[in-house]
Amino acid sequence: MKSDAFKNDGLHQPITEKSSSKLKFTLSREKSVELWLKGKDEWNLWMKNHPDTYVDFNHVNFTPDSLASVAPDEDLAIYGKHHGYLKFISFEGFIFNGDADFSGAKLPSPTSFNGARFEGEAKFTGAKFGGEASFTNTIFNSYANFSNAIFSRTVDFAATHFASNTHFYSATFEYMVYFSEAAFNIATNFSQAEFKGGTHFFGATFDCNIVNFTEIKSTSTFSFKGAITDQIQNLSFKGSTFDKDFIIDGNFNCIPDLRGTKLNHHTELSDLKCNLIREKAIPFTPILKVVDKLDAEKLCRLKELAEQNKNHDKALMFHADEMRAKRWTKLNTAQSILDLLYSATSNYGQSIMRPLLWLFLSFMLFSSYLVGKSELEMREALSPAATTSIATMTPFISVSKDARQFGMGQLFKTDIPTNYYLWSYAHASASFVFIFLIGLGLRNRFRI
Repeated sequence: MKSDAFKNDGLHQPITEKSSSKLKFTLSREKSVELWLKGKDEWNLWMKNHPDTYVDFNHVNFTPDSLASVAPDEDLAIYGKHHGYLKFISFEGFIFNGDADFSGAKLPSPTSFNGARFEGEAKFTGAKFGGEASFTNTIFNSYANFSNAIFSRTVDFAATHFASNTHFYSATFEYMVYFSEAAFNIATNFSQAEFKGGTHFFGATFDCNIVNFTEIKSTSTFSFKGAITDQIQNLSFKGSTFDKDFIIDGNFNCIPDLRGTKLNHHTELSDLKCNLIREKAIPFTPILKVVDKLDAEKLCRLKELAEQNKNHDKALMFHADEMRAKRWTKLNTAQSILDLLYSATSNYGQSIMRPLLWLFLSFMLFSSYLVGKSELEMREALSPAATTSIATMTPFISVSKDARQFGMGQLFKTDIPTNYYLWSYAHASASFVFIFLIGLGLRNRFRI
C-alpha cells in the first residue's frame, strides 16, 4: 500500500485546531502500527504531509501475535517480511511531529529510537522494555515522560536532547543506564526511581532550574562525575539510598541536598564545588545573607559525609559555608559579627596566611606607635621598638620579659606614654588571637 492511500482512507481526523492554519490529526493504534510496519521512509513522508499528528501505541505489545490482533490486515507484513524485523524493534530516525503515546507498551526485543525526533509530548509511562533500549541522539523537543517505565536490560540515552521537562518518576532500571552527554533542560525528575545497575551521567549537561533525585534507590555505582551542572538551581537527593559508590563532582551554583540519604559505601565528594548563593542583607552594604535558609542544613550533611570519608579539607570548606549560611539568619547580630571576624581573620581556620598578615599588621602598628612616642630619633628607635613589639606579642617565650624591659629602657628614658599600657594590652590580646589562628591553620593543614 502506498503512502498516498493513507491520505484519503479516513485514517486521520481533525480533533483540535492548534492554529488558524494548522490542524491536529490522530492515528489510532491500528493505523499507527500499520504505518510503522511500512518503515521509516513511509512514516516520515506521512508526518511531512500531515503536520502535528498524534500517534497511539498505548499498551501495544510489540510481538507478532499481539501486533496481528491490533492490525489484522497486516498479517502478511507481520508474519512475512517483518517477522525477522520484529526481533529488533526499530524507530531509528522516525519523526513524530505531534504527541506520541507509548504508555504501557511492551517492547520485549532490543529497541532503538536512535536519531528519532519527538516534536510533541513523548509519553512512555509504564512502558516495559524487555531487551536493550537505545535513545542515542534522540531529540525530545517537548515533554518527555518515562514515569513508571521499566528497562529490563541496558539502556542508553547518550547524547539525547531533552528540550523540556523530563520525568523518570518511579522508573526502574534493571541494568546499566547511560546518560553520557545527554542534555537536560527546564526541570528533570528522577524521584523514587530505582537503579539496579551502574548509572552514569558523564558529560551530561543540566541547563535546569530543578533536578530531582529524591528517594531514589541505587544498588550499584551511581556516578555524577563529569556532568556539567553550573546552571542547576536546585539539586536534591533527599531521602535516597546508595548501596554502592556514589560519585558527585562539578561546579554547582546551589547546594546539593543529601539530607536523609543512606550511603552504605564510599561517597566521592573531593571534586565537588558548591557556590553559596547570598544576597545583600541590608541594601547598599557589603553585608550578605543566604538566599535559601535550608542551605545551612544541606552543608551540614555534606560536612558529615566529608568527615566520614576522612576528607578534612572538604569538611572545613563545607563547615565554612555552613557558618556563612547561618550568618544573619540563624545567628543573632552579636554572633554574626563574631562569625564575620572569624571569617575575615582566618577563613574559619582554613588559612595560615590571613592571621599571619594580621599579626604582622599588629606588629607594625604597635612598633609605629612606639617610634612615634619615643624620645629617640626615628632611625635609632626602630630596633628597640621592634624588639618591644615582638616581646609583647610573645610573652610565653622566656627571653621576652628581659627584651621588653631593655626596649622600653631604650625608647623611654624618662616617662612612659600615658596610653602605652592600653595599646600594649590591645597589641598583646590581638597577637594572642592571631597566633592561635595560625596554629589552628597549621593543625588543619597537616591534620592526618
